[in-house]
This record gives sequence, structure tokens and C-alpha cells, in this order.
Amino acid sequence: MATDPEPTRAQPNAPPSEPVVAAGGLLECSDADGHVRIAVVHRVRYRDLSGEPGDWVLPKGKQQPGETLEATALREVAEETGVRGRIVGPSFPTEYDAGGVPKVVTFIRMTADDGAPAGGTAVDASEVQAVVWLEPAEAVERLTYSTEREVVRQAYHLPP
Repeated sequence: MATDPEPTRAQPNAPPSEPVVAAGGLLECSDADGHVRIAVVHRVRYRDLSGEPGDWVLPKGKQQPGETLEATALREVAEETGVRGRIVGPSFPTEYDAGGVPKVVTFIRMTADDGAPAGGTAVDASEVQAVVWLEPAEAVERLTYSTEREVVRQAYHLPP
């Protein structure tokens, strides 16, 4: 399990628990030149690895009771980007420790249902400050956490 110190809202001094299950999307669209771009969100409620406010992540969130991973991924993508996705590809699971709590996140490849958005508008502005659309190699450079950079590398066949 990777050890990216992604923040979580775990209770202090809580005993180890079952992993937090979450899902998200590799939400993609094509630009005018036909290049694939994926959505990356800037969250304001967390700090990056250097302690600065905000981190850059793929859209994702916790699974709700009775919800499938696919439904979670679609809901979270819509909430965090303002764009409806349509699942088109494989999933890419990753595991890491988030503030002492194990977390299992499955990212599912999807396309923007409405075509190439000019830019998403997050539904929950208290959590997401900005949505940017980057080519996969650019996303690898922007993403804060190594686990998500590796997901993008796998999904788009980029070198390490």
C-alpha cells in the first residue's frame, strides 16, 4: 500500500478500521485538435505535500451505502467538476494510507457526456476551487499524489 499522506477526516486516536472505499473518474474529453484531456480538480480543504493550501487530484469521493463503485464515480465526478460522465473504459484501483486510515480508490475511465467542456464548474465550491483540463502527461506533472500520478500513467500508457 502506498504511503502518500493524503489527508482524511479520521477521528483522532480511532482504532484501525476497515479501508475507506471510494471511487472517482478519469474524466476525459478531446480538444479541438483531437488531443485527450482529463479533468483535474484543485481542492481547497486540504494541504499539498509541502503544507501549502490546496491539492490537485482526480475527482473522487467516498462510496455511499448501497452504491456501486460506478455510481460513486459518476456522482463524484459530476459533483466535483460540474460535468456528467459516461463510463467507457477500464477501472484502475489504487490503495494508500490516508492519515493512518487505509483507503481503496477505484478510478474509472469516462468521457464527458456533453462533449468537450470549456471548463467545469464544481457543484461543491466549498471543496473544489477549480477544474482544469490537462493532457495526461500534464496531469501527471500537476497531480499532488504519486498514487494518482501512477493511475494516469497506467491508463494512458505513459512512461514512469
